[in-house]
Amino acid sequence: MKLAVIFISFVMLFSQTTFGQTKTDSIDAEIRNAKNDTTKVRILTEFSVKYRKVNLDTAFGYAHQAKILALKIKPSKIQTEALLNFGKFHLFKGQYDSSALAYEIAYEKAVEFGDKKLIGLALHSIGNANLYLQKNEEALDFYIKALKIRESINDTTGIAASTNNIGTIYWNLSNYDKALEYYQKSLDAELKSNNEAGIASSYNNVGLIYWKKNEYDKALDFFWKSMALKEKLGDNVGAATTINNIAIIHRSRGDYRKAISEFRKSLKIYEEVERQSDIANGLNNLASCYNKLNMADSAFYCASKALPIIKEIGSLMLEKDCYSYMAVALFDKKRYKEAYDYLYKYTVLKDSIFDEQSSKQIAEAETKFESEKKQKEIEIQNLKLKENDTEISFRKRINILMFVIFGIIALFLAFVLKLLHDRKKANQALSMKNAEIFQQKEEIETQANNLQEANDQISMANSLLTEQKEEISKKNKTITLASEQIKAGIRYAYTIQQALLPFSDRISKIFDHFILYRPKDIVSGDFYWMSNQIIAEQQKLCVFAVSDCTGHGVPGAFLSLTGMHLLDKIVHENHITSPSEILIKLNEYVGLVLNQSETKNRDGMDISVITMAEDVKTGKRTYIFEGAKRNLVYFSASKNEVLTVKGSRKSIGGFSGRNTYEFEDKHVEIEDSDTIYLYTDGITDQCDVDRKRFGSEHFKQFISEIVHFDFEVQKQKLNALVDDIRGETEQRDDITIIALKKSEQS
Repeated sequence: MKLAVIFISFVMLFSQTTFGQTKTDSIDAEIRNAKNDTTKVRILTEFSVKYRKVNLDTAFGYAHQAKILALKIKPSKIQTEALLNFGKFHLFKGQYDSSALAYEIAYEKAVEFGDKKLIGLALHSIGNANLYLQKNEEALDFYIKALKIRESINDTTGIAASTNNIGTIYWNLSNYDKALEYYQKSLDAELKSNNEAGIASSYNNVGLIYWKKNEYDKALDFFWKSMALKEKLGDNVGAATTINNIAIIHRSRGDYRKAISEFRKSLKIYEEVERQSDIANGLNNLASCYNKLNMADSAFYCASKALPIIKEIGSLMLEKDCYSYMAVALFDKKRYKEAYDYLYKYTVLKDSIFDEQSSKQIAEAETKFESEKKQKEIEIQNLKLKENDTEISFRKRINILMFVIFGIIALFLAFVLKLLHDRKKANQALSMKNAEIFQQKEEIETQANNLQEANDQISMANSLLTEQKEEISKKNKTITLASEQIKAGIRYAYTIQQALLPFSDRISKIFDHFILYRPKDIVSGDFYWMSNQIIAEQQKLCVFAVSDCTGHGVPGAFLSLTGMHLLDKIVHENHITSPSEILIKLNEYVGLVLNQSETKNRDGMDISVITMAEDVKTGKRTYIFEGAKRNLVYFSASKNEVLTVKGSRKSIGGFSGRNTYEFEDKHVEIEDSDTIYLYTDGITDQCDVDRKRFGSEHFKQFISEIVHFDFEVQKQKLNALVDDIRGETEQRDDITIIALKKSEQS
């Protein structure tokens, strides 16, 4: 959920326009003709502001020159303005520490010059820099100081800006009552100065506070006022932001259809101005509302459309929410496995964000603890120094007094004074010793108490760290268990998939063969299929297919199971054996099963189909082939050559705007001594370490080199070839290669 809070009192604009030499010469001429440095600073500052919308780097250069000249002249209004302008450019460039430093120097110059309006502006600007540095407490302190000065001189515009930003600080701290108080003050100031743009922003911010306080009618009232003003001013993007907030109010009330209507309005505006982050957020919001209305297809469509945009802009929070909406939609559609996948992605991302925030909080706590500890040590040391100074002063006064008394008594009673002085001196030494002992005892007790407090704080911090580590450990165990369960499920799916593929013994009754089957993951999007022998018109028919479904791993495996089921239905139930007719029917069924005319789903498969017909009396075989984006390769023993029979360029499935494709049977002259090779594009698309594809021609060349070996050796050499091509790189796709030759048993 994204809400717009207006809190910075300036706008950053960028452009790619290039300056012409003529304009640069004109600026240089004006500076040369200037009578003094003050005039030069004013010219450079004006040009920096003027060209900020055209080229930020060039404008920054003028601001920098103005700052250097300004520091050479005595404190003045133009000097302070140049420094404030320079600090603002650092803020535009994201250099927040440098911006704060420039603003602080501007503040010092404004104080020297004695201009209260400039002092207020400098303090407000320092607050802006701290706000961008996420130092909320420091920013609040500077905004309050700025506000006091601006109120003392009745600076209405400044009061509006400072109260608005103070409201934003309290919004960030979730203190909504204080935020409302200051947003209302900002609104009053904007109304007083009749600043319609500021009034519109303040209406929006006050509405957000009432939304947080669950006072929805008041929130809508302020949002409608804000939207009306923004539309009047031609601020379409600002209006879209407020419309988005109105939609959120309807969603909070449970009126999802009204929320959808408003979300669509704001999304249309964001799409017109290509604000990618807002587009992604709007699609997420629509998905959440459609899920609430149990409109799973619409919810999944919106979330799917948002996901690539979110990944491009890199927003982890939006990506996390998007996964959750997709999981809910898929669950409603009873696509539980896919729903679980997205729920797992949501959980992993949520835990990742939580761990990052927890680590940051722990680091901040440790830093704060160390800082407070050092501050305590400094206070104790200062207290000791103060006590030592007091003791020394006390001793000096006593010594002076004793010297005077001794002098007076020495004039009258020298002998008696000697005795009294000795006794008094001894008593004084004893008293001072006792005082020192007592003082040392108090110091030891104070240090012991301080040490105990420090130990208690350390113990609390350690306890917090231990609890958080235990929580993280529990989450890791949960993730590990979930991962193992997923892997176990996939391994079981592998067992099921293997069981559904034709067994080698069954194929051997018709063909001598080898099968190289290398899934990229545990389960595969590739599959091969063979019909039972069909007796028709004195012929034994056998249909053999090799298919590459969209994707690999679990998604591909699901589609491969669908493909095998549909081939069973087409050949065994519908009694279709012509390869072209099989592909036409398969394309129709895939579109129906995946509801592609409605969902625009583009999943499908590339597939080779070959039908072998054997005359029952003579045993002679004939072959008919057709492929959907797949070719047939076979070795002709009589020609001693590897030949290719091209299939159609069309694939099976995938929304194309029409329901039927034309395929054509190809009759292939294959002798009993010839070898047929059916394969998916996993081998030809595999890249080597230099990212170069292996390709179809290299594959045919390699087949011609190994075709004279027996099938087991051919399979070993093809396996070794895949490893050699891949090297240290990842296998790109599922790989399937099947060789067929008339079996001696048949």
